[in-house]
Amino acid sequence: MSARVKLTLVGLAPPVQHFVFSEPKKCLIGRSLDCDVVVPANVDYCDVSRRHCALRIDPPFVHVRDLGSLNGTFINDDSHEWFPLREGDELRLGQNAIFLADIHEFVAEGTEQDAPFGNGVGSGTFNAFPD
Repeated sequence: MSARVKLTLVGLAPPVQHFVFSEPKKCLIGRSLDCDVVVPANVDYCDVSRRHCALRIDPPFVHVRDLGSLNGTFINDDSHEWFPLREGDELRLGQNAIFLADIHEFVAEGTEQDAPFGNGVGSGTFNAFPD
């Protein structure tokens, strides 16, 4: 089985951007050009830090950690230091940078299950940010 994580930036400034991950990856989201997911550096996203948050992606699991941003990292309007991201969740950085989570597990190559793998919770042994 394989899985895919897609984050779609649907904030104020067009165009809509899609970021797709099918392999394990640690990545940064922010305005800095050295981030893996770069939020546009314009007035609409001025409250997004240069290095705002980190993702630990191991499809279908995604964990988010705020990197001490001034304006916060929120999942469905809740703020935590680190937390899992699930199917259909809204990841918001500051006020306007909104990413929608599309997390799917595939039964066979090219065939998607009827229901997405949406709970984002495994056996409890997955360490999102090991020291």
